[in-house]
Amino acid sequence: MARFLRRVLLGVSGALAIFTALLVVGNVAAGAPFHTGALVWATPIAAALLALAAFKLTTRRQFLLVFLLVNTLLLELLLEAAGWLGVLPGITDKDRCAYGRVYWTAEGRGNSIRNRFGWYAPAFDLAAPHRIAVIGDSLVEAVEVHRTRNAATRLGDLLRSRPGGFAVLGLGAHGTAPAHSLEILDYATRHFTPREAIFVLSIGSDIRESSRALNGLPPDAFIYFGLDASGRAVPDPASTTARENFMRSIELPHSNPLVQVPFILRTHCMLLQTARSMRDAVSLRRRLAARPDPGIVGDIERDDFFRNGFDPTPFAIPPSPESQRALAVMLAELRLAKETCDARGVVFRIVTVPHFPTAFYRTQTGAAWTAQVGAYDYLRPERDVAAFAAAESIPCLALGTVMSAEKMSVDDIRAFYLLDGVGHLSERGHEFVAAQIARAFYPTP
Repeated sequence: MARFLRRVLLGVSGALAIFTALLVVGNVAAGAPFHTGALVWATPIAAALLALAAFKLTTRRQFLLVFLLVNTLLLELLLEAAGWLGVLPGITDKDRCAYGRVYWTAEGRGNSIRNRFGWYAPAFDLAAPHRIAVIGDSLVEAVEVHRTRNAATRLGDLLRSRPGGFAVLGLGAHGTAPAHSLEILDYATRHFTPREAIFVLSIGSDIRESSRALNGLPPDAFIYFGLDASGRAVPDPASTTARENFMRSIELPHSNPLVQVPFILRTHCMLLQTARSMRDAVSLRRRLAARPDPGIVGDIERDDFFRNGFDPTPFAIPPSPESQRALAVMLAELRLAKETCDARGVVFRIVTVPHFPTAFYRTQTGAAWTAQVGAYDYLRPERDVAAFAAAESIPCLALGTVMSAEKMSVDDIRAFYLLDGVGHLSERGHEFVAAQIARAFYPTP
């Protein structure tokens, strides 16, 4: 018995030591300091303590320690079962890595695994001759639904039977803006050589996130662009670190598989994700409590800002100077994307997805709705993007305009979004987006 217990403790200690070594190598490969993260410190300490216990503790205490380890393993298996059954509450797991676990219950319920390139999408069909890269933020990534039910995958399903060999690659990254999409576009053309690139713009966030002043995140943590004297988009030098870190994060799944092992294991360990989710929930509550008054007109809009993070500032009538500048930066970024695609022989297209706040649903019913509610016009920025696209000869699908032209009711629109109409796209919303893209850009003969 004593020999068996010692072997178990030494085996676990050795496994933790190997994990630590791989994690250090992975951090370096990802461009982070080798000591980044609590795991880098916790696992070697645990390995050393277990090795010490294998030689110093009595047989009885070794048995109790092994019993504790076995019960920890059983708890992990229980959490895994609950996770795959979709009944594990309050866990948020969406770190980007090859074959990374995605489990999301904060809004909707995503429950699947990323593909080998780290994207929340089915395996990419790189043998298809006509590849379409759909690029955007969390609306494209869509951790709120299963990876087979987002707009990019639905679009691929609609086009698969068409002649020409279509394949749609969903390249969505949460917490990003059009500045990040430019980097993803460069990445996609190098790795997947698409024939087309579709930028999906989240009108509710992409304009705000194009401005350092409106977004609030420091430039070393977010990619920003500015405008030169001629109005062209130029990278903000202060965002160099953020750009390099982001590119390393999306390139990492293309590296040696051994480098990715610790990141994959981390996303699949539900005990660890439970602890991280509890920590993040506390941190989020503190940040929300510390938010300054945004200076928004109207109590309903202010409630949406504090509850859902939706900032209606870019939709104000008239728009503020900073909102106008943010829109100008975003349009300049789109022009740069068009130039990149032209230089690489890729067809560039734009899709705009509108966002409607609580006030839109509270004050209107039926199909005779207006996007101008109070001091805000929630389709004005979309019209600005459509006018820009027309001037630049860029095919553009403005979904807010489609909703209005087809006289969809307020309840129909509400069903396209989660959180009673103010969240990310629901499964029905993804179906709508995919169908409209197919109709607008790939009509049947």
